[in-house]
Amino acid sequence: MSVERNHRSNIENIKPESHREKSNNHLLDSAKHSELKATDSGKNHGAQKHLPTLEIVDHKRLQDKVVDQSHKHKAEDRLHAAHKLYKNHHSQFSANDKNGKTHHYQIVEKPIEKTKNIKVAVFEIEGKKLRLALHGTMKPDGDFENVKDLDLPRKREQKRERKIETERDNIDDQPEHRRHRRHRHHASESHSRDIEKVRPTLDNHTARETLNTAARLDLPSDRLIKLSNGLVYLRSKLAVDADGGSDWRKDPYGQATTSLTNADGSALDANKVNYFVLPMTDEYKQLGIKLGDLAWVRNVTNGKMVAAIFGDLGPQRKIGEGSQALCRALGLSGNPLHGGTDKKEIEFLIQPNSGNGRGDIAKNPDAMVARLNPLQRPFNSDNTDNETGIAAKIVASAKLAEGKKLWTEQAKATKNGRLGCAISTSEVLEDAGLDIDKETGACALVEQLQDRGWDKIAVWQAQPGDVIYGARPGTNAAKGGGNAHVGIVGEDKAGKLMVYANVSATGRWTYEAAKRAFSPNRFGDQVWAFRPPQTAQA
Repeated sequence: MSVERNHRSNIENIKPESHREKSNNHLLDSAKHSELKATDSGKNHGAQKHLPTLEIVDHKRLQDKVVDQSHKHKAEDRLHAAHKLYKNHHSQFSANDKNGKTHHYQIVEKPIEKTKNIKVAVFEIEGKKLRLALHGTMKPDGDFENVKDLDLPRKREQKRERKIETERDNIDDQPEHRRHRRHRHHASESHSRDIEKVRPTLDNHTARETLNTAARLDLPSDRLIKLSNGLVYLRSKLAVDADGGSDWRKDPYGQATTSLTNADGSALDANKVNYFVLPMTDEYKQLGIKLGDLAWVRNVTNGKMVAAIFGDLGPQRKIGEGSQALCRALGLSGNPLHGGTDKKEIEFLIQPNSGNGRGDIAKNPDAMVARLNPLQRPFNSDNTDNETGIAAKIVASAKLAEGKKLWTEQAKATKNGRLGCAISTSEVLEDAGLDIDKETGACALVEQLQDRGWDKIAVWQAQPGDVIYGARPGTNAAKGGGNAHVGIVGEDKAGKLMVYANVSATGRWTYEAAKRAFSPNRFGDQVWAFRPPQTAQA
């Protein structure tokens, strides 16, 4: 809807990430072991009060046993070593192979339903993928069984099934069976068409419940907010966009084209297609949204809710626009001059990665409904106030503080901001409405968070709103002096983990890549994330 759209041809859709880019940093507790040794010598008693009692074991030896592929150790012994590491809070570790290449591993344990057995699995983290490296079962008596032995009967059954399927295919290829195969094919097509007729009748109950839950949180308006179930929420006004339709000349900023096109290159018709508009910025891309993705759009005033497609890009500083057809479907006027609504009563529930980059599906509203229903996921209202509300408020508070000096009241203690990361993070958390005592030490702040129920997790599992903390290896982080650093996790940017933190050189609260703020050269693998209560993954 703006002249800024002349540059649309230069805008590239980015592929949404199904997984967060996993950092090479991972969770190790070696810092805790060094502190335990300090405790034994009678030093730093105050810094140890929150540390659990750990069994001192040779973690390096156990790790080598877990990843050993030379058959020197039995699978059961490797599983036992993995369980011992997991029990001692070393579920993430790294190991080098014989060629010197570093591999990263994650140990997971999970009780098996209706039994007292426990599944033990070791995954190798390869970039953005997880590969199962070891898998077995621990019995109540402490014995271990390798999954290869347990799955042998099932593998035999699968082999028989594949043999039967091959024989059936060979029979179908014979001339006397081709007619019957064609009959089955036509019957399958007919059944598929019947299914397509039924799918649009599916209700949108889950979407309504999600919107109702989000509305109760009183989230900020005019801002894209990613919910815990992966959907993106927006509440805003709704201006009329006539682009692509017959009335585009009546729109003061109208154009005959739309950013999203149909397969034949034609524009979306604003008079016939329910489409919505997002600003021409990178924010929607960072959330995994691309042109052609689908959404539920609801008018809070009258309760009308319809499916719509992300079909056009608008001015950078204007959010909340929809096609004439969308406005009318929501009970509003579609007049390009005075239609829509200026009240922030329109809610969007956008499903990232739900489209294919074309607008043809939007010609049939029922097809969009059928596409959205299988994709939507429920929103857990039991812990929503913490899971989404707190995280969103923390991120919003961190954004508002960007570029500011938040340590000025503690200038002397922070050496004029050079050591201002902890007090700055405390200020942001307090402004987000959390009951936090302000701290000038990063280690002290993290200990306070743990006392208040925050959960410690691996840094590659970090989500927006988490607190990120790093400690320099070989130092006592509790003494401060730049031995530790702390900040707030922000939204991903082009697949990179971003953080808000105080920068020593400038003394300002800054938004930058996590790999820069918490450099591996400085912190090695001693970087963790801390999640507010009731938001940690099970």
